[in-house]
Amino acid sequence: MQRGLQGIVLLAVLALFVGFGYYIADFLLDFYDNAGDKKPVVEIADKNNIINEDTQVIYEEVYIKCGHVTISEFPERERLNGKSPDEIKKMYPESSGYEVNFQDNTLIIRQSINGWCPAEQEKRRLKDYRGYVAVYKGPPEEEVLEKVTNIKIENLPVDERNRIRRGDYEFENENALKDALENFDEYM
Repeated sequence: MQRGLQGIVLLAVLALFVGFGYYIADFLLDFYDNAGDKKPVVEIADKNNIINEDTQVIYEEVYIKCGHVTISEFPERERLNGKSPDEIKKMYPESSGYEVNFQDNTLIIRQSINGWCPAEQEKRRLKDYRGYVAVYKGPPEEEVLEKVTNIKIENLPVDERNRIRRGDYEFENENALKDALENFDEYM
């Protein structure tokens, strides 16, 4: 009888261990299955939205006063690696004139600048200044007198005088201006 009781207790303990083992195994399988299903999706999504050295970065500067757009390398490119587009939007907020877009592994950073583009700032014009040919620099709306030459307007042919007074002589840079002034040297 004692032996029968010991057998029943042993079977009960064995059944308890098997049931407990089954419960733990089921819990662990369920835990790892759920973790395994979700983790790669999150990792893939995060990796696709992280800027790295393979991400193309386009930097556009939009000059409000002239409307010109320049496209170039982003000067702070290294700061972007390892960051998400949302982090970059915080670094370069709309309140500071930036617009950040990310699509198809291309990051576009567009900055609005309340000013004239470098090309407009380098332009030069010949005009009349108190009877002499003068050089003005910058966009027409904000040009500044750069220098006055020794060439008297009255010594120029009538057509040239009129063109200078209208500001028709406009040059992209100082070198182009120098070439044109050499042609007027004969009228000094």
